[in-house]
Amino acid sequence: MKDVKDGVGIGRVPTDSGPAAEMMHNIKINSLWPALILLAAAMALYAVSVMAAGGHTIDDAYISARYAKNFAAYGQLTWNLYEIPRTEGYTSPLWVLLSSLVFFVTDGFPFRLIQFMSIFFGALTLLMLFALGRKLRISPWSAALPPLFLSVSLPFVLWSASGMENALYTFLVLLGMYLVVDEEDNGLNYITPLVFFLIFLARTEGLVFYLSVVTVRGGKFLLYADARGGDMKRFLIWNAIFWLCFFTYLLWKLYYYQAVLPLPVYVKKPDGLAGFDYVADFLGYIAPSLVLALLGLKAGWSIRKLLLWVALGAYLLAISFSNPLMGWDFRLLVAAFPFIYLLAVWELDRIFLVENPHTLNGFLFGVIACLLFLTVLKDPGDYLDSLRRRAAASAQVLGSVHAPLGQWLDRQPKKAGTKKVALADVGAVSFYFDGEVIDFYGLNDRKIAYEGFSARSVLERNPDYVILNSKNKATFHGNDSPCGNMSDEIFKSELFQKHYCFVTQFATHKPFYSLWVYKRRH
Repeated sequence: MKDVKDGVGIGRVPTDSGPAAEMMHNIKINSLWPALILLAAAMALYAVSVMAAGGHTIDDAYISARYAKNFAAYGQLTWNLYEIPRTEGYTSPLWVLLSSLVFFVTDGFPFRLIQFMSIFFGALTLLMLFALGRKLRISPWSAALPPLFLSVSLPFVLWSASGMENALYTFLVLLGMYLVVDEEDNGLNYITPLVFFLIFLARTEGLVFYLSVVTVRGGKFLLYADARGGDMKRFLIWNAIFWLCFFTYLLWKLYYYQAVLPLPVYVKKPDGLAGFDYVADFLGYIAPSLVLALLGLKAGWSIRKLLLWVALGAYLLAISFSNPLMGWDFRLLVAAFPFIYLLAVWELDRIFLVENPHTLNGFLFGVIACLLFLTVLKDPGDYLDSLRRRAAASAQVLGSVHAPLGQWLDRQPKKAGTKKVALADVGAVSFYFDGEVIDFYGLNDRKIAYEGFSARSVLERNPDYVILNSKNKATFHGNDSPCGNMSDEIFKSELFQKHYCFVTQFATHKPFYSLWVYKRRH
């Protein structure tokens, strides 16, 4: 072993000669086949898991799908057709564009294909995670462990099967970090900043990954004179490419939407310490791997390890200062799982395969088995049963309430070529209904996003139908109060009681969920 300087620190790496190096080399060669077997096992477990959760999606997934459908069918990237100014309420421009491509080349706008695309990117994420581990010089056998852990991580599986952008986003983050690490060996290239721009397009908070990389590299240029010179010029061009794409995109948004920030930014304002509590819950959830990763803080540092820790820390900090509304099952932190798994096995690799090359034995397998068990948290039967129950509940609500209601609304006679509907759960209903939709939450409605929700702000726009959430399992008898502050405020409004009458109810009982439909009296 010898000390080498790697960018910003001193690390311990094996020499290229001597008995210890030869033994280390043999261990890595011998671990290649087990690594491939582990990677195949990860892909198989992921396939089984997403099949168990194949029906899992949420109403929010259909919001992006409505934008994509409008863009594919009418060339309008907006919530309601022909509205001026246009509305930007989606969270992932890149996912909307990819979804619109699927809708454009297929007939009937099959949402199921969007879910398949999400699952496909989930599989690519597992492969990319293995490739990043190898690029970080983790042994093949250890590099196959993070994909194995990720393949059975419930949040990753659920959001990969949901038809949302999480799997694409995580894949791009790992691809960006792979290219950054590769640049440490082979010099800067001009593809990497384009990938980081795609990360930003996949989710807005993805900007922190670019900023974290620039911060580490900027510090490297300041601290080490030998890192300057010709690399500084390439570094400036590297950054210029990103900012050229970034500001071009913002100028287009200003022209197209007459605004730079999407509406969810106005609605999801930071709410106390909710973001910090959300991140704290996540760290507790992934604590076994996190503890192992933290042990690596005492080991020799390198520019590669620093890049991972700074990127992870910046991302967690960004989410801490946000409002994790609608971020259940750690939806907003799916991209953080691979980082912690990588840092954990990096330490595992250092302990068992570098400092103690003879300890590739039962104890190591026991440690891995414990980590895998704690990742799943339950035995495989309960794990799959949990996935199936969540998927069934999700499919029941969407299949029995949201989709039928949207189709029912679309079949109602149109007056003057349009209908207008107001409700809270706008996703699937709006996907199947082609008329104008007022979103109670303001995520897809400028007036409510800027001014806040009120019953009068909704009812003065004379929606033809108002949809309210029910409070209990009883069939509507005319005196039940809806649930939720928004539905309750509208229901008690004098304007609503005077101009709207109950029409029908869409409900499911396992789990119970019901929407009441009111029609405007003309």
